[in-house]
Amino acid sequence: MNVYSDQEIDRVVNLFHSEMTEKHRYASFDFCYSYFQNNKNHLADNIEVGCMYLWAYLASWGMLRGSSVLLQENSPASLKGLLSLFANSKDKKVWDLDLQDYSTPEAIGEIIGMYYSIESELKKIMEQPSVTLITKIMLGVFGCIPAYDGYFTYAMRTECIGDGCGFRRVNDKSLRLIGEFYRANQNAFDGITIPVIDFNGQPTKLTYKKAKLIDMFGFTKGLELAKLTKEKGTE
Repeated sequence: MNVYSDQEIDRVVNLFHSEMTEKHRYASFDFCYSYFQNNKNHLADNIEVGCMYLWAYLASWGMLRGSSVLLQENSPASLKGLLSLFANSKDKKVWDLDLQDYSTPEAIGEIIGMYYSIESELKKIMEQPSVTLITKIMLGVFGCIPAYDGYFTYAMRTECIGDGCGFRRVNDKSLRLIGEFYRANQNAFDGITIPVIDFNGQPTKLTYKKAKLIDMFGFTKGLELAKLTKEKGTE
């Protein structure tokens, strides 16, 4: 388990977020997360709007690129089942969970349960939804888990945590290790407060959860590690 200096964590997180404005593609996370957090009790009232927010977020974060099933065979209306799932889950604890809760089996069970509920809905429109897609959705809606994309998982298994976990599945082990990584670096992550911005770029009362901060850290650290490995390979 790697323990980083406060300065290193600040550097990496700021590198990810330093150019953030309402016009940056990353801002679609803020818009999506803000919508779902502020409207979780009323999602059933306007399924179309929720589908549009989620679709735009997924597009901005690379989930609709190339030959993806979502891009080639679906539209925002394909997400109606997910919106109904979220609307019917308004009283679940998953909305409030963050990394400080990862030490409890109940919290981990809630996250894994929602993961498989989302997977079940997505299987109605695609054969096998990826762990990246599902965790991106969970991050954008609940903010309770980092996105298990290529750079994040590379950083976790090669430098941040290791421990033989490939971070290719959302399970008890990977979640527990992320929680341990947070606790090992808790002072640094707890010292960072980033407000969610609105459509005009103004800060709101919402702030990024710790899961989002570690997502930013892991993604950027993985990108740096990948570049370093590539440079060494060309020497």
